[in-house]
Formats: sequence, structure tokens, C-alpha cells
Amino acid sequence: MVKKKIEKLYVAANYEHDRGLAAIFAKHFESIGYKITRRWWSEEEDESKEESALGDVQGVIDADAVVVIMLQTRGWKGTWCEIGMAIVLGKPVYFVGDAGDSCIFRAHPLCQSYYASELHKEMKEAAANAAV
Repeated sequence: MVKKKIEKLYVAANYEHDRGLAAIFAKHFESIGYKITRRWWSEEEDESKEESALGDVQGVIDADAVVVIMLQTRGWKGTWCEIGMAIVLGKPVYFVGDAGDSCIFRAHPLCQSYYASELHKEMKEAAANAAV
């Protein structure tokens, strides 16, 4: 099986508490050459829940991989759906942080867990290799 080159990312996090972190991670990933498929943290307030849900689904579909920010224990709600979609679609899922580590799907072969500094190193190396 040939691994697909990762160029596009969907960044998932807790909507209520971690939107700012999602924006910071996304900006960082863009700075090293990745495209972000959806900026759900900056969507217009007048977007309906249906439009939001459809946009988030499309963001996961369009991504080559999903980065999940789980640094603090919270109820991630929609994040679990985004993780499930990525697994069903055969996309790698990169967890940043160890919160939510009791979820059985973190052990799925498509899922990898990192501390933020480890993910930065791996993604930066992948971006550099892709540029060659």
C-alpha cells in the first residue's frame, strides 16, 4: 500500500474552549507548507448549524489527514465524529496531547499520538521531504 502524500489538514478541537488553539496550530502548519481545509473556528456567526455540520464534513473529506488537539480533558462532542469520519475514509489521525486517551479508537492503526513538539518535528520533516 502506497502512503498518500499529506498536503491538506483538517484541525479538530473542542469548539467551545479550544478554537484559539486550533487557529494557532493551523497557522503553524500553514507556515510549514500545509493547506488547511476548513477554518471552523473563524466561521461567520450567521452560519446555520446545518451549514456548519456540512462544512466540517467536507473539511474532513478534503483533508489528507486530521490533526486532533486534545490537551485538556473536555467533552469534544463533534471532534469524535470528525475522528470517526477520518478513520472510515482511511485518513491518518494525529492526536496532540493525551486527553481522551481512554477512547479505544486512539489505538486504531490510522491513529498516532504526539506531544505538540513531536508532531511539529514530524510534520516539518514531512513538509520538507514533500518539497524535494
